[in-house]
Amino acid sequence: MTIHQCPKCELRFTWQTELDDHCRDEHPQFHHDYPVGGVHHYDEPPPPGARPATEPAS
Repeated sequence: MTIHQCPKCELRFTWQTELDDHCRDEHPQFHHDYPVGGVHHYDEPPPPGARPATEPAS
């Protein structure tokens, strides 16, 4: 799962559109151009009991 970190505060969002809405509403003075530099996307580990992803055949 990709997590979108707000570049201006500690909040994280699942969807890019949520981050865009948050930035527009909570940080109106801040404007960024895509691609955004300094935003880190974190991959979270799968939840317990999730089936592992299959690896492609080589």
